[in-house]
Amino acid sequence: MLDSLFANADYVHRLRASPLAAIFDRLAEFLTTRGHRADYIRRLVRVIDHFARWLGTQHAAVTTELITKVSARRFLDTHLPNCSCSRSFPRALVVARAAINHLLRMLAQDDPGRSLHPATPHDALLAQYHHFLRQTCGLATQTCLCRLHFVRQFLQRCCGDAPVDFSHLRPHAFQDYFRHYTGHLKPASIAALATALRSFLRFLAVAHGVDATLADAIPIAPNWPKDRLARTLSPAELQTLLDYFDTDNATGRRDLAMVRCMCDLGLRVGEVVALSLDDIDWHQGVLKVSAGKSRTERLLPLPRLTGEAISVYLCRGRPSSADRHLFLRHTVPVGTPLKPGLVAARVRTAFARATGHSASIDPHVLRHTAATRMRCAGHSLKGIADVLGHRRVDTTMIYVKLDVEALRAVALPWPGGDS
Repeated sequence: MLDSLFANADYVHRLRASPLAAIFDRLAEFLTTRGHRADYIRRLVRVIDHFARWLGTQHAAVTTELITKVSARRFLDTHLPNCSCSRSFPRALVVARAAINHLLRMLAQDDPGRSLHPATPHDALLAQYHHFLRQTCGLATQTCLCRLHFVRQFLQRCCGDAPVDFSHLRPHAFQDYFRHYTGHLKPASIAALATALRSFLRFLAVAHGVDATLADAIPIAPNWPKDRLARTLSPAELQTLLDYFDTDNATGRRDLAMVRCMCDLGLRVGEVVALSLDDIDWHQGVLKVSAGKSRTERLLPLPRLTGEAISVYLCRGRPSSADRHLFLRHTVPVGTPLKPGLVAARVRTAFARATGHSASIDPHVLRHTAATRMRCAGHSLKGIADVLGHRRVDTTMIYVKLDVEALRAVALPWPGGDS
């Protein structure tokens, strides 16, 4: 692989004489498979050559076990800014960081333990709490991850690297943490933090005999999600957004199909990312949405415009890939599944450029817009709840406030008449 990348045979020979010679061919093949250009791969290989030579100055014998996040950080933060190596290696921090991240990612394929966070005394307790959330409380995966994030931060701040001493847990520790951490959070996030800490204390009461009244020490964070109108797009804004996508290129076709799924069917970003080729029944004209936040599958009718956008993408846009996900990446690594963050970023960028608004939107606005359109078209709350995957109709009640025509019909006259 190296012979096809580098014309200088002496340099290839030098790479293969390196203590880490075995990784260079593997790295080049790994990067090629991900779809990187040859000139970019050459730069990354030279960075790793630099990294390997630096490791040789730090250790008597260089092995792959020395390639860790800690050694990489030392190389990037300490050696690279003050590098005086005789050879002209690439020294741009962005390129060097990318090269080492690719190397760590490649090595993690053979040894998954490399990608794990360092073990802490809290891991066993957090694993028990995670099992409690999933099996006892029946919470969705994303909700569990959110609560674990808050609790892990609390344990790290209050206990450091020491194991948790349940006998020393006091209300003021939770209250101090709550006051310190909530200064920069929005009301919904403050409520999520309070719920996570309260849930953790109830778990400790059940599993470890901690005083159950400790949960009462967590302040109640006011968050009334129904006290304001859900943000939606007007028909003009929605059409402007849909018209923005360039259907002459593959990425535009993909993004239009994804936005159609969100604004026509009310799918969440996570549900769009999880769609597979097997979820579409073209003969019946239905789309299967896998169990997500509501933990129930649902079959939705596939609107004509949505189906057309998806079919155009499949026929003239989707990269060739063995992966069964419906929507795939068009940039490196080509043909791999999308991440929710990338989809959200594409929606925000498209809306900002299409409308010229400096303020971006959350992709969830498209879900609100779909529900509002259904409500204004006369669909029942139960029908909308079924489409959106709400387990309770109460959750769908927020869209009643957005049905302006229906509200106008039941509005009472203003006291005093026209005056």
